[in-house]
This record gives sequence, structure tokens and C-alpha cells, in this order.
Amino acid sequence: MVAVSLRDGIENHFHKTLVDNIISLYHDKYVNKEGASLIFTTHNSYYLDHFNRQDNIWIMKAEPKVKACNMYDFGLRPELLKSRSYYNNSFGTAVDYEAMMQLKKDLSV
Repeated sequence: MVAVSLRDGIENHFHKTLVDNIISLYHDKYVNKEGASLIFTTHNSYYLDHFNRQDNIWIMKAEPKVKACNMYDFGLRPELLKSRSYYNNSFGTAVDYEAMMQLKKDLSV
């Protein structure tokens, strides 16, 4: 039997060092003998670089409905840092600052 853990916003509930260690436990074949999966959500792109498989990182997008897209469907080269690609808006998930400023303007009226 393979156990699956689910944690929403893992970085909101645990210290960064603890999250790093939890992830490393799941990667360690001597500790994780049954091949359990750790499933969590995050807004911290730092954690993207902890994973090397091409089937385990999914980006959620709203266009206009919410859909899940595999990170590698965007043509990401495996040798690049995934966190840097995220900040470079390779996945089309950057904040629309013009819309945000318009909202701020509309709310201040």
C-alpha cells in the first residue's frame, strides 16, 4: 500500500527547513521503501527545483476555467531551474499588474 499525504500551502504551515526535510524523506528510497507520494500545493517556486521527474509538477491556470497543466507541456528544458522559469513567466502565471493597478484605482474611487 502506498500512502499519499496532502497538504495545502505547505510553506504556510511549516518552516522551510522542515519542508525541505519532509520532501527529502519522500525522495529517500531507504526511508520511503513503499514509494509513497507526497502531494502538496505551494505558491513558493523554490520547491519546484526539488523535483526532477517530468510528470510530477502541475501548474494551475484559470483561462477562464481552472485547469491543470503539466509544467513540461510549456516546453521547459529539463536542465533549466524551474523556479527561474516560473519567475520569467514561462508558464503564463505572472500577475497582471495593469489589471491589479486598475482594480486599485477602481477601489479608491
